[in-house]
Amino acid sequence: MKPKQLFTLLIFFNLHGFCFSQKNKIAPNQVAAVKVSVPKIKLNEVKDRTTQKRGFINNEGEIVIPCLYDETSEYFIDGLASVQMNGNWGCIDISGEMVIPCEFDSPVYFSEDLAAVWQNGKFGFINKSGKVIIPFTYSWAAAFSEGFARVKNENDKYGFIDKSGQLKIPQTFSEAADFHEGLARVVFEDKIGYLNKQGRFAIPPKFETGGDELEKDFSEGLAMVKIDEKFGYINKQGIMVIPCEYDDASAFREGMGRVSRNGKYGFIDKKGVEVIPCEFDEVRKFKEGLSNVKINGKIGFMNKKGEEILPPQYNYASDFIDGLVVVEDQNGGNLFYVNQEGRKIHAVEFGDVYKQVTNLNVGNEFTYTGRLKNGLPDGFGKWTKNDGSWYEGEFQDGNEHGKGTLRETDGKRYYGNFTNGVPEGIFQVKQWTLGGLISNEWYAEYQKGQLVNSQMTKNDFDRFLHSSGSSSGSATNTRASENRTSSASSNAKQVKLVEIIISRSGKACCAYRTQSFCFDIYEDDKKLGGQKIISRSGDGPWETDCNDATSWKVSDNANYREALKDYYRKKYDREPGEFMIH
Repeated sequence: MKPKQLFTLLIFFNLHGFCFSQKNKIAPNQVAAVKVSVPKIKLNEVKDRTTQKRGFINNEGEIVIPCLYDETSEYFIDGLASVQMNGNWGCIDISGEMVIPCEFDSPVYFSEDLAAVWQNGKFGFINKSGKVIIPFTYSWAAAFSEGFARVKNENDKYGFIDKSGQLKIPQTFSEAADFHEGLARVVFEDKIGYLNKQGRFAIPPKFETGGDELEKDFSEGLAMVKIDEKFGYINKQGIMVIPCEYDDASAFREGMGRVSRNGKYGFIDKKGVEVIPCEFDEVRKFKEGLSNVKINGKIGFMNKKGEEILPPQYNYASDFIDGLVVVEDQNGGNLFYVNQEGRKIHAVEFGDVYKQVTNLNVGNEFTYTGRLKNGLPDGFGKWTKNDGSWYEGEFQDGNEHGKGTLRETDGKRYYGNFTNGVPEGIFQVKQWTLGGLISNEWYAEYQKGQLVNSQMTKNDFDRFLHSSGSSSGSATNTRASENRTSSASSNAKQVKLVEIIISRSGKACCAYRTQSFCFDIYEDDKKLGGQKIISRSGDGPWETDCNDATSWKVSDNANYREALKDYYRKKYDREPGEFMIH
């Protein structure tokens, strides 16, 4: 019988006091204006705990750009990443070369080869060489989208300019959004409408404000609108294609629209069919085929069939970008990059922080005592479950890894080496009675947590001794009693075959054979040579030395007792006398 596969403490618990929050990387009220969604290079921000500086890692968790910067963008956009040094912002490329000096007051995010930047209280636009293309004349500006950029004048009104800086749509709107799919959402006289690029209303302003305004832009041919405090969707002709009957809604992404009824969330398709029922506490739009969902206060991920991909276990999770997502561990604080299989790739912050904890309660399911490294069990420790099972031994990166002992609820104990949370190699297994005695003992071989072979030891000897009419012996059966037996024997040499208790080194003699026994031979209390081995597979013959180059056949006799006698006859060319096993 094999042990249950040990669960992996992949994202475990935090004790470092680092709390997740949105970074203030630009002047107040400016962040949303300049961040845009465009293809991203596969490098991700990382922070050194010791220096508090930031750099970038790849999707394998390797440091690609050293942690040299006070702040950075979270990823590369349009081939560049914005970085801050000494309070000012510039840009580096994916090789880490500084291509735009750090001399601006806001992050530098490029879109359509231009970036809106803030300097000396005004916004303007630069190109990727750092040259000013559109002068610093605006009180506020956003990134370019579909050839237009939103700008504000001193009267706090929005308009749109082209890449030459010419004002194409006058600054007359109290609210405005970027162009998406040829239309821009604007607020005019407290109603929402949609402008074309000539500055005329393609869809008149007649929809209510309220809800998440950023979700009301056109996406995949539809826009979410609000009428009579309910949400639905229109097409580019302004025709209502999905009725306003939802309590909340979001823009379509990857063919799915997030909607809410009675405080619960699900998804509809573009025909308005509810393909994933509204039964989740919270969901986010699909990204890379997965949706971030919240159940009972914890976040996991599901696919478009509503199937669970990562179980709800995180306090916080972002959207997937290039196969990675940032998650916060169960007890808060530590942030990690995790892939779609749930494997931890790298901490958002790195640098080793160690702490000893005692009886730390984890989810009211088990306690942990031992060393933590960056919030994960690492080094020697012990977890104990409420059902009485426990593991004590080595950990690495939150997994049982190295030499350890596992006790299951049925009393069996497994001694051996674990690799990334599962048994690997040869394990000594003992079954204990209520009185603290070992009732059964055997060896088991595992490959990646799967049992591939087992070999009884103590139980086989018990059966043999009982069947031969001998006593199984006891703690009082000492060498003195053996001497007395020897002195009372006949003139023939007394032979004693003694079982060797194998050390707990994770090795067993001939573990890959069906049956194998290690023993010593004594004549008149004198040991003959070193440890002996005979073994066999199935109903095959008994052989010496696990069938290696020095082995020879011991006996065709299936009876173990007779096979040992045959071994002695062949080895020493004489008949054994009284035959004993201890």
